[in-house]
Amino acid sequence: MAKENLSSDIYDISEYIEDIKLNHIPETQTTLALGIFGYLNSVFSNSLQNTIRMSSEYSNEAIATKARFEKNIITHALNLGINKINATPAKMNVMLMFPEEYVMNRMENDRFVYDNNVKIFIGDYEFHTDYDIIIKRNVIVNEEVVYTAMYDIDGLNPLSDITDPYLPPIGRIKYGNNQTMLIVNCFIRQVSYVTEHKKILTDNPIENKTMIFEYEDQLAAFNVDVYETGRKETVHLIPVYEGLYDYDAAKYCNYSYIDSNTIRIKFDRDSYEPALNCDVDINIRLTQGAAGNFNYKDEIKVDLVSDEINYDGMYMIVKPRGSDGSRDGIDKKSIADLKKIIPKEALAHGCIINTQDLENFFNAINTDNCKLYFYKNRDNPLERLYYSYIILKNNDNILPTNTIDIKLKKDQLVVTEEGNLLMKPGTLIYLKSGNDYGEIVGSDVTDEEKAKMNEDGFLYMNPFLAVLNRSPLYTSYFLNIINTEKELEFTYINQKSVIQYVTSSVQWKRSYFTDRNIYKMTIELVQNINIDLDMLIYNEDQQVIGTKLKVCAIIYDDRQIKPLRWVEAEFVDFSEEDFSFKFEVRLETNDIIDDNNRIRIENMYDIGSNRQQYAYCKEKVKCQILIFGQFEEEYGREDADLYIPNLQGYTLCNKYNIVDNLELFYNYSHILSPTILLSQNEDNETVYQVNRIPLVRDRYINTEKRILTFIKEMELRRRYIEDSLMQLEDSFGIDFRFFNTYGPSNLFYVEGGALINRTNLSMTFKMKPITTSDIYVKDKIIVDIKDYLEDINDISDLHIPNLITQITNTYRDQLVYFEFVDINGYGPGSQHVYRPNDYTGDVVPEFLNINVTDEDEPDINIIVM
Repeated sequence: MAKENLSSDIYDISEYIEDIKLNHIPETQTTLALGIFGYLNSVFSNSLQNTIRMSSEYSNEAIATKARFEKNIITHALNLGINKINATPAKMNVMLMFPEEYVMNRMENDRFVYDNNVKIFIGDYEFHTDYDIIIKRNVIVNEEVVYTAMYDIDGLNPLSDITDPYLPPIGRIKYGNNQTMLIVNCFIRQVSYVTEHKKILTDNPIENKTMIFEYEDQLAAFNVDVYETGRKETVHLIPVYEGLYDYDAAKYCNYSYIDSNTIRIKFDRDSYEPALNCDVDINIRLTQGAAGNFNYKDEIKVDLVSDEINYDGMYMIVKPRGSDGSRDGIDKKSIADLKKIIPKEALAHGCIINTQDLENFFNAINTDNCKLYFYKNRDNPLERLYYSYIILKNNDNILPTNTIDIKLKKDQLVVTEEGNLLMKPGTLIYLKSGNDYGEIVGSDVTDEEKAKMNEDGFLYMNPFLAVLNRSPLYTSYFLNIINTEKELEFTYINQKSVIQYVTSSVQWKRSYFTDRNIYKMTIELVQNINIDLDMLIYNEDQQVIGTKLKVCAIIYDDRQIKPLRWVEAEFVDFSEEDFSFKFEVRLETNDIIDDNNRIRIENMYDIGSNRQQYAYCKEKVKCQILIFGQFEEEYGREDADLYIPNLQGYTLCNKYNIVDNLELFYNYSHILSPTILLSQNEDNETVYQVNRIPLVRDRYINTEKRILTFIKEMELRRRYIEDSLMQLEDSFGIDFRFFNTYGPSNLFYVEGGALINRTNLSMTFKMKPITTSDIYVKDKIIVDIKDYLEDINDISDLHIPNLITQITNTYRDQLVYFEFVDINGYGPGSQHVYRPNDYTGDVVPEFLNINVTDEDEPDINIIVM
């Protein structure tokens, strides 16, 4: 009987053909193998073998991890949302220096345009500005001439992130043979422009529906312009990968990869199809990627050559600013890179059904300094809740953290108007060795008392703002330590005002150690005219005491539609070097959180009045910044008088919106949910038992830099968890906690079955070097011991003999012997620390690590004999 399933093995196929011949040709076996019958066997066997192999290869191409052809791998990547495939051009901060005489002679209506198509070659690398630059000539008081520069932003450069059209003030210097030069500070990008011209010569929809273009170097981006006969406006098409959809694109065309250097464009009749006699331009941006990163300090002379503008022999000098050179260039994703990224992205869109799937999902953000582990809490048909425990490293040290149960009383907390209880960040919690619960320590504790607590137990700090809601009984958790830079976008430019005040971002910060209850927004404004326009106010001693500028911020309501409050920024500083002004908005809070998870902000004003009034604000608030100037004449204030009083004599120069709003705190309540139990103590006082509180060792959080690094790592994980919950099943939940890396152990035990006294280990060894000069290996051995023990990807037992063997083999040429002496005071007899194999997550997971001394040194003592 013939086989139903065939492999690609030629012998199996040949046997299959022989079986068929025996059923239809009444000949002997010998005859079937000769002549025409043998020939047919060979032909059909090879044909079937090729067909089977082709089908197998084709099937593999449909699987992202098995695909071999570039086109298919790129297609898989784009379909999974991996959109950063193309190369990123390098950019350089430069000064463009134009001869003032040449600029004046080529101005029309006091306006000179620099074409961004002008090629700037630095060696073999081609650079361009993102947009055309417009230089304007302005005559101000006393007939003095000043120049301003701004981008002509048309929004068609897919590589540009510029939203602020104004450039810093133009400088004027004497250069070379005492020639006056105008200096424009800007960035140039390492791209080359290539345009493919096509013409639609037929109205046959089959022929004009697709176009193909090829390119060399690395593709950074492209777009498509269509010029229709008799139509004044150009049709701009946004390329969208075939099979996907861009909801923001008004008009688009589809594209797909034929190979890594060939793209097919397809016009979609649901969006736009070019008509007969149309001209189509495919605007291609090419780059050399990482090769465009180099140091460069010399200035170069560039002749201005443009197809659009006749510069008539004009030139400019290009001079790099600073020492950064050309930076931030990234090569396109190689096929090997995509094959590494695709499985992670595929998991993000797939089904997560167990603990290992969760850990694979979060591997996308795990680094050498962080690891997330997941353990089941509840798993039933209605709910799947996982504990997520995190290990963090900073400066090669494990962060000392723990998750413990605490008991507290009402008089130890802040009571809100609604009767809720607040435990503020920085609250000290002491866990004495042998106790099951931590207790709050008063804020008046001395350094000597802290040292005693660290000796007898473990002293922690609570980094969160915890709100205990008493009816119903639950706990909310927030982080309100913030340090971030927020981008700005122009929303209004007063064209009547000669002066503009330019800025691209603000610093938004709430510190832990200084001005604990103050949010600070630092705004630096650069005057677009590099000249003293008498905007400063001086005292009798000629000291700057103020400015004729007024900067205000408007805070919007919860729906981000209606202005809620306004606040005026304080003038802080002025720089004569670049004519910049620094202002600071200060928002004060008492950290009171209401039942709607809104924080109370104190020092703001009612809209349209000078009456100070507090307000409760959501986690993120919309904020608009308005800059006013007091000039000799008023040039309008739009509708600012409706919101801010006493603006007579001021001109509204600019308005900015803060992109993505201002964060007042980060909400962890939905991923950090401790349970609360109530009881009565001996004095009939209500005691709140809060279980599984994540804490950090108090002595570790001793600088602003450390706590900000900690917050940054926490926020990265929170945002990723929130994004993941949008993709996971509705029944999934994640409860976020810290590993026990500083505290008494409830898992690891030494020989004899006793739990080890703490997870942060202190170790002592003896070593005898072969020669006196070999003592230097001591420091290297300490590093190797830490690396051996603190591999966050491996949570396992500790066996000192294995460690001794590794050190001895590594330094066999420098050591006579290396011996173990002690671990945590247990002596040389305890050389093994075990972890139960049946751990399920009911107990806080632990990670053995090296204790850090008060001098931030690893607590490893090596005695040299």
